[in-house]
Amino acid sequence: GTYFAEDIAKNDQYCTPDQRYGDAPALHKMLYDATGLTHPGQVYYVFVCRVLLGHEIRTKDGSTVLDEAAAGGRAKSIWSSQSRELACVEGSNPPVLHHSLVVELGAKLLRFREFIVYHGDRIYPEYLVAYQRV
Repeated sequence: GTYFAEDIAKNDQYCTPDQRYGDAPALHKMLYDATGLTHPGQVYYVFVCRVLLGHEIRTKDGSTVLDEAAAGGRAKSIWSSQSRELACVEGSNPPVLHHSLVVELGAKLLRFREFIVYHGDRIYPEYLVAYQRV
């Protein structure tokens, strides 16, 4: 899946620096050559995307559903199979898999919720932001 966050600080945790001009020729051609700007060194990039979550399933631990329990009060799995597909939307007929996973703060995350989408057709990269840490 593709991971998203609601706070840019979460994304920044996963960014690596673009240290010098020429390391990413296609990107540099568009960002620097075409605009006349000079690569300043130590640049980080992050996409700002529009993401369609659809009918999401929520979890805190990455394995059980936050909002509902299985029969007998057991924790219900977020997965429908060993192939790691999300569980079906309760009551859907024909069965429809959840479209995305929302990992809430708690067991696995201490800061910033995560959103995971498993199909690229639900993601629209709108902006590429280039920045430097200060």
